[in-house]
Amino acid sequence: MKTLISITTFIFLGCNSPTKNNSLSQVDTVVKKQNTIDKSQFYLTTDSVIISSKHFDTIVYSKKDFNEIVDNFPSLYATIPVHPDISYAQSGYYKDIVEADGNKKHLTFGSEVGQDQYYILYSYFLKKKNEGNDLNIRRENLISIYHDINDIFGLLTYGGTYFGHQFNRINGYAEYGVYQFKENSDIFNRLLDIKEQKKLYLASLRQIILEELKVDNEIPDKKSKEKRQAELYKYVEHLDSLISDNFYLKKAQEFQYSNY
Repeated sequence: MKTLISITTFIFLGCNSPTKNNSLSQVDTVVKKQNTIDKSQFYLTTDSVIISSKHFDTIVYSKKDFNEIVDNFPSLYATIPVHPDISYAQSGYYKDIVEADGNKKHLTFGSEVGQDQYYILYSYFLKKKNEGNDLNIRRENLISIYHDINDIFGLLTYGGTYFGHQFNRINGYAEYGVYQFKENSDIFNRLLDIKEQKKLYLASLRQIILEELKVDNEIPDKKSKEKRQAELYKYVEHLDSLISDNFYLKKAQEFQYSNY
């Protein structure tokens, strides 16, 4: 996802446009809020931290390493959270620092594994804003929805590193979705009839599966293709049970169309 900000400047008789001044003022306000955030509230006070979940690969940081990340990657815990893809781009990917003892150190999230860790850390910090039993349920369901979609497309292409990395990054995507739900609950909680929309969405997934199986030369015999189709359809059935309202439907569509 890419965000484009276009600011057009009009100059008339040497006077700046009020629109320009207002736009710059709003941007400055956001930047100042992010830059003046008290980093110390995120510092680790114990010797180390183990960040683990059934939904991602465990990562461990010492107090020193974790606090250096806090100091150098404020995009991880911005006051106003943005989509994890945008947050990652804003991070700069790496920082070269000089420690108190004069030692030079290269902090990086630039590799594929590093990006995975960034998204896990992003979800770790953002989760602190998303507390409550209702949001816990939302999080679990949304992660399951994203995993089902990732598994469908991963199985159709017989796997690959992309889908493995998505397994970890899904946590960042889901946590941002939970944050959006919390901030816009009045909109997402509206009782909308999604029956027909959901039916169309799931039908489109089944159609994708059928079309991919038609051109799948790995399993030429009909019986094996039917078995594979049945296995893939189970994921669609599971999605059917998880997508119970407009929020889940919109997020499922958004995740699929943005990543596959």
